[in-house]
Amino acid sequence: MIVVMKTPIVPVSRLTQAQRERMFELMFMYYEKVTWDCFLQDLSEKSHVILLQDKNETLWGFSTIVTQRQVLAGHKVIALFSGDTILHESYWGNGALASAFGRFLVRLKLLHPLTPIYYFLISKGYKTYLLIAKNFANYFPRWDRETPQDYLSIMDEFYGKRFGPQYDREHGLILPKKDSAHLKSQVACIAPAFLANPEISFFQKRNEKWAEGYELACIAKVTLAVPIGYALKRFRKMLNRQLLQGSSVPKRQERLSNQTQGISS
Repeated sequence: MIVVMKTPIVPVSRLTQAQRERMFELMFMYYEKVTWDCFLQDLSEKSHVILLQDKNETLWGFSTIVTQRQVLAGHKVIALFSGDTILHESYWGNGALASAFGRFLVRLKLLHPLTPIYYFLISKGYKTYLLIAKNFANYFPRWDRETPQDYLSIMDEFYGKRFGPQYDREHGLILPKKDSAHLKSQVACIAPAFLANPEISFFQKRNEKWAEGYELACIAKVTLAVPIGYALKRFRKMLNRQLLQGSSVPKRQERLSNQTQGISS
């Protein structure tokens, strides 16, 4: 059964107290050492939140984002930075949150068609890394080729400004602060079988201490092809599900007919 979810994109300033408390509750489920004060401080640095809600407007996930005009490596760009993304395990695999992010990218690119837009993401776990690896053509770092120098220069300047000495340029990692929040080990554990996936294997090699709060610094270039391609992929999956569900109807009707005939005889 397809569960339809609501995904409003809300300015941080318009979040209700109840929404903030529910967001913190979700964070607490999946993170170690998360505190209310640190949560509020991090939230205040973002501009918008994508909410994942059911038909009763119960919150089951969220993703925080902020956009800024910056000069990076001598170029005027728009920097899109993604903060925490949390999804209750009941909705793991649900693509509604990612689809809403795709809509946000489309709108942002249409509003600024001539300005380069770069997406900056720090990956606490392999699931977050796969979001950028599976949905962007030009993303780095990656397993199959080296990061070009122009991308490296943009990354170093952006992450250096944002995280200061926490940014390890040599290894491309954001070092954790003392007692900073990090994913609970059982949430995104990397089973040996997962390492057959080249993206997951690469993430494990580049960020061996992810369970201790180390984060892999990533970058991707935003073009209209990114969200449009993702939307087409989601549409194909939805169409396939509908076709599969439709093909099962005659079988159910045949079974029901056979059962009815057996009773009447």
